[in-house]
Amino acid sequence: MIPQIQVDNSFDICVYFCFMLKEFGDISDSIISEIVLSLESVNYFELMTEVGKMEKKQLISVRNDKDKGENVYSLLPDGETLAKEFLLHIPLSIREKTIELGNDVLKRIEREKSIKCFVNYDYKRKRYDLCVQFLNEVSGEIILDMKVFAPDEEKAKEMKERFLSRPSRVITRTMNMFLKDDYFMYDD
Repeated sequence: MIPQIQVDNSFDICVYFCFMLKEFGDISDSIISEIVLSLESVNYFELMTEVGKMEKKQLISVRNDKDKGENVYSLLPDGETLAKEFLLHIPLSIREKTIELGNDVLKRIEREKSIKCFVNYDYKRKRYDLCVQFLNEVSGEIILDMKVFAPDEEKAKEMKERFLSRPSRVITRTMNMFLKDDYFMYDD
C-alpha cells in the first residue's frame, strides 16, 4: 500500500490554504471542508487551527456570510505572495487533485442554484427515489419537482450520476415537453 502524501507542518498548511484561495477565490467553510475531507491531504482540524494565525498575520481575511451562516475566506496580498513564492512546498499531486476536486465542487454549487438532485429513501413505502427539483435562480422557489422510482440505492445513485453528467439536456427536454408542441423533436 502506498502511503498517503500529506501536508502536515504549520507553514505548509498555510501555503496550501493560500494556494486554495488563489486558485478558487473567496471560499466558504463548507467548500473548504468538502475539498479537504475528500482529499485527505491535510488534516481539516489542523487547517482550521491555522486559519486564526493566518488572519492575524494578514495573509487572509475572514467574514461571516449571514445568508449561508458560515465563514468566507479571502486571500490578502501577503497571502498571495506566500502562495506564489512557496508553491513548491506543496506536492504537485496534491495541487492537481485540489484543483480538480475544487473545480468539481464549485461547478456543483453553481448548478445547485438552479437544480437540486438527491437520493431519498421513503421509509413508509420502503423504496428509493431520485428527487430532482428545478429552481428559480433568482428566488430559489421550486418550479418543477420530480420523483423517479429506483429499485435500490445503487440504481438511484447511478441515475443521479447520469442526470448530473448532463443536467442541461434533461432540463431542456423536460421543460420543452411543457412549453413546446414539438416535444418529441429534441434539439441536440
